[in-house]
Amino acid sequence: MKKIKLIYILINIFFLNASFGQHYNVSNAHSHNDYQNPIPFFTAHEQGFGSIEVDIFYYNDSLFVGHTFGDIQKKRTLQALYLEPIKNKILVNNGYPYTDSAMPLQLLIDIKTDPNRTINKLVQILNTYTTIINANKIKIVITGNRPKANEFTSYPNYIYFDGDLDKDYTTSELNKVGLFSADFTNYSKWNGKDMMVNADYEKIDSIINSTHQKGKKIRFYASPDYLNAWQQFVKLKIDYINTDHIEQLGMYFKN
Repeated sequence: MKKIKLIYILINIFFLNASFGQHYNVSNAHSHNDYQNPIPFFTAHEQGFGSIEVDIFYYNDSLFVGHTFGDIQKKRTLQALYLEPIKNKILVNNGYPYTDSAMPLQLLIDIKTDPNRTINKLVQILNTYTTIINANKIKIVITGNRPKANEFTSYPNYIYFDGDLDKDYTTSELNKVGLFSADFTNYSKWNGKDMMVNADYEKIDSIINSTHQKGKKIRFYASPDYLNAWQQFVKLKIDYINTDHIEQLGMYFKN
């Protein structure tokens, strides 16, 4: 009887570990400030990243991509660098962002200018990209300058918003929250080397668990971006691991 019970426990541990391993793959990788890469979008897409971040500015009735207002260039529009490539990938992949129809793609759009005017222009543009807004496995999430939470539901169904951990959302508002993002340095000064101190680990673990209980995913920005840190973040079950090292993180997940 004891032998049977032991076998049962071992089988459960095996499947728990298997499901944990299956949960984490390159779809859990987030390309931070993706537009700063020599080849925006395509480098992260080639690796199979599940989330790509782009900063946008509303200027002269157009949406430009850049880290600061001074980065604005005529050819660096949201359409040219991201929407057109995403549309083309969806067309090639029969309605999906990747060849593997199970792989999702989140476009995290960081708004740097007035939220209402910028989002209204974004919606106007996206409405001309029916291939994207009607696609499977595509999610568009607004971060940075966002409207008030009670305005979330006034935007189209394909628009979601980045949530703040310290805010209490109504049920309808929470339904429009695509994920929660937080500044890692607000919870820990860990540099990504050696081991995180227990107090910080438990604090972050608690935040992640409470976010998951809401049925939402979480991302930490300004976080350490090294192999050892990635391993700890996987252990903590952070849904999107923030990186500026696209190829290295891609290789880590694939290997």
